[in-house]
Amino acid sequence: MAPSPLHSPGFRFGGDLWKVMASPQISNDVDCQLDAIDEISPDDGATSRRAKQIARCKVSSKRNRSRKRHEKWLSKQGTVQAEACKSASDIPPRPATLASQIARGEAIHTDTFSLQRNAPVARSGWVGLNVSGLDTEGHPRTKEELTNPNGKYKYEYVDWRGDCTIPLVDEDGIAFVYLVKTPGDKRWRQMMDAASEALEKERGNCSFPVEDTNGRSMGQKFRQLSTGISIGGGQEKPLNLSANAANAAVLHRLTNHSAFHHMSGFGTGWMKTWVPRLWRFLNDNITLLLGKYGKLQLPFKNSVMAAAAFNFGPQTVCRAHYDSGNLPFSLCLIFAFGDFDADRGGHLVLPNQKKVIRFPSGSMIALPSAVCCHGNTPIQLNEKRYSFTQFTAGGLFRWVDQRFTTQKKYESKRSKAQALADESRRLKRWRMGLGLLSTIEELRALSL
Repeated sequence: MAPSPLHSPGFRFGGDLWKVMASPQISNDVDCQLDAIDEISPDDGATSRRAKQIARCKVSSKRNRSRKRHEKWLSKQGTVQAEACKSASDIPPRPATLASQIARGEAIHTDTFSLQRNAPVARSGWVGLNVSGLDTEGHPRTKEELTNPNGKYKYEYVDWRGDCTIPLVDEDGIAFVYLVKTPGDKRWRQMMDAASEALEKERGNCSFPVEDTNGRSMGQKFRQLSTGISIGGGQEKPLNLSANAANAAVLHRLTNHSAFHHMSGFGTGWMKTWVPRLWRFLNDNITLLLGKYGKLQLPFKNSVMAAAAFNFGPQTVCRAHYDSGNLPFSLCLIFAFGDFDADRGGHLVLPNQKKVIRFPSGSMIALPSAVCCHGNTPIQLNEKRYSFTQFTAGGLFRWVDQRFTTQKKYESKRSKAQALADESRRLKRWRMGLGLLSTIEELRALSL
C-alpha cells in the first residue's frame, strides 16, 4: 500500500488534512481502521472494550476535525462569490472614488438641450413618449459620416478612453449621461472576457424573434434576451418576464454567472455614489413592490434594477432609438465588451446632443434611455461586440404609486380631494424626478 500523505515530511496538518481526508485512499484508510477496531474480540475483557471505545472516539474525532477544516476552507473559497451576491443595500457608496474621478475628468456641457424642456416625457411622468429615433431607415452611420465638419450631421466627437468618469451636463446643470470609469485591471478584463465567452457560447442555445419589432436592430446580427420584472404590453399588473424553456435555461445560467453578478454589483456601487437620491428612490419603490408580490424576482440580488438585457451579438449595434417604457428620470446601465476597435466603431451616438462618444470595450455608460435618444456606430465585419444592460420599467412605479392597482380602478375609487392631490403631484413629478439626479455643482463640491 502506498504511504499515506499524512506521514509525508512536508504535510501541513491544518492546511492539507481536508484534502487527504477527502481522497478515496484516506477514506478507505479510516474505514479500515474502523474495521480493525470492530474486529477486537469481546473475549479480551473490559480492557479491550475500553481500548475499542477510545480508538473509535479518536477516529470519529479525526473525521470531525477534517470536516470542519474542509468547511472552513470552502467558506474562504466562496468569499469572492459572496461579495458578488451581496444585496444591493449591503454595497457601500464610494465617495473617495467620486472625488478623485470628478477632479480628473472634465464635464461635457450641452448648451442646446434641457431635460426639463426638451425631453419627450409622457404626461404622467412615469414613462417616455413613444417617438422614433433619428435615421431609423437606411444604413447605419459611421463615425466619419457623423463627425464630418462638411457633412450633413456635424456631430462632435468625444474621444473617451475609459480612464476617468465624465458626466454629460444639460443647460440647467443636471448630469444626465455618465461615461463611467471601470476598474480596467487584469481581473476586470478577465471578467469581461468571461462574459463575452458566455454570451458567445449561449447564443446557439437561444431562440430569437425572426424580426426586431422595436426597429433598433441593425440586421440579423442583433440578438437579445431580457429577464426580470416588467409591466405593460398587455400586462395589467407586474409580472416576471416569460421565456420558453430553452431561453429560460440560458437566462438562469447567465444571471448566475459571476461576471454578470460583478457588473451588476459595480453598477449598484456606482449609482449609490454618483446618484444616491435616485438609488434610494428606486430601492424604496422596488422594496414595496417585492414586499407586496413575493413571486416577483429581480435578475440580480445585488441590484435594484428591475430588469436586465443580454445582447448576444456577435455584432451588437443599435439604431438610434428611445426606450420609452423605462422610467424617464432613471438611468440605464450599459456595459459593452468584446473584441472590436473602439476607435473605428461601437461608439455611442446621441443625436439630440449631436455627440459621437468613443465607447471602449469593458466600460460602462449610464443614461436615461426613455428620454435620451441613443444608438451606435457599426463595427468592422470581423469584430465581435456584446452588451449587458440594466433598466427599470416606469409602469412599475406608477403601479406602486396607485396603491398596487390599475389606473382605471384607482381613479374610480379615489375621492375628489385625492384626485386634486394626484393632479398636483403629476404636474410636479417630472421636476421631482429630475431632482433625484445629481447636478454638476453637487459633484464638484464632493471633489473639494
